[in-house]
Amino acid sequence: MKWHQIGNGRIQLRLTVMIRGNQSFLCKAYVKENEKTEKRKLARLKTYAELLRRGQYTICGKWGKST
Repeated sequence: MKWHQIGNGRIQLRLTVMIRGNQSFLCKAYVKENEKTEKRKLARLKTYAELLRRGQYTICGKWGKST
């Protein structure tokens, strides 16, 4: 997900979301600075995807109805 031109500094905000099965995970939010850092952040997202696949994650909060 991305938002363009936010706030007084007119920054571009990125929020990475991973979807696995019927669950979605908010991974990392960051400010886009330039193409080099953007590629580095996307490479790090691949690491997060592998950890999610292995089940190595911590749930910090839940959204919606409890069952």
